[in-house]
Amino acid sequence: TPSQRITIRSAVPRQAVVDGSEVINSNWTQCISASDCGNNPNWQNIYYTNIPSNILTIFTPLYQDDKFRWLAQDPNPSDFFNFDSIADFRVIPLNDSIIKINRTSLTDPRIFTQTDPNYWNGASVAIWRIPNVVSYMEIRNFDPITHTIYFDDVGGDLYNTHDGAYALLNHASLIDIPGEMIYDNISQRMYLWPYSNPSQSEFTLARRTMGIYTQGYSNLVVDGFKTQKQYSGVDWWSQGSGISPG
Repeated sequence: TPSQRITIRSAVPRQAVVDGSEVINSNWTQCISASDCGNNPNWQNIYYTNIPSNILTIFTPLYQDDKFRWLAQDPNPSDFFNFDSIADFRVIPLNDSIIKINRTSLTDPRIFTQTDPNYWNGASVAIWRIPNVVSYMEIRNFDPITHTIYFDDVGGDLYNTHDGAYALLNHASLIDIPGEMIYDNISQRMYLWPYSNPSQSEFTLARRTMGIYTQGYSNLVVDGFKTQKQYSGVDWWSQGSGISPG
C-alpha cells in the first residue's frame, strides 16, 4: 500500500549488480595490413574475431570488460549513446541536382568515390524520413559510376520541404577512433579498435531485455542496485531498460 511499500534493496556493503549480458569466447587477431580490415588507414590499431552466434542485430551492444563499445558511424556522433541524432548526420541539400535521395537509393559523389562495386557490401545507411524517424537500411548494391548506393524501401516518404540527412555505419573503413566496432556479416568478423589489448579483457554481449521488471506493480521501491547491459533492439522503446517502469 502507499503507506506500507515493498522495498527491494541491494545488500550492503557490496552493491548487487543486475547484468543483462553473456560472456563471449573470442580470440582476437590484430590486422596485418589495411586490406586485412576494410582498407582502413588505422589498421594497426584494429583487431578482429569471429562474429558470435548469438548477436541479435548489428546494434547488439558489445562490452570490453564493463566499457561500452559502439558501432562505427560516419560522421561520428557527438554522443555515441544517441547515435540517431540528425544534428550529427551528413546533410542532403534540398533540391540538389547532384546529391540526391529517394526511398531506395542515395547518390553522393562527395562520399561514394570508390571504384569497387562490392566496397559497401555489409554496411548500412541511416536515413532521416517522415515522420521524424531514422530508418537503418543495409546497403544492397553500389554503383561506382553514378556514386549511388541502393537499399530496400525505407518505409516512409522523405522530406521535400527542407534538407535531408543520412549517416553511414557498420563498415570496417569507418572505424576511426578507439572504442568503435562493427559486425561484418560478409567476412563473419567482428572488428574493434580497443582501448587496451583485447586478449587481456573479458567481452560480453547485452542479451536480456530488462533488469528489473516493475510493470503492473504499485507501491514498490527498488533501492541500491547497479543495472547494466540490457538491450532488446532499436525499435523497442519500452524495453532494453535497467528498470522497466510500471
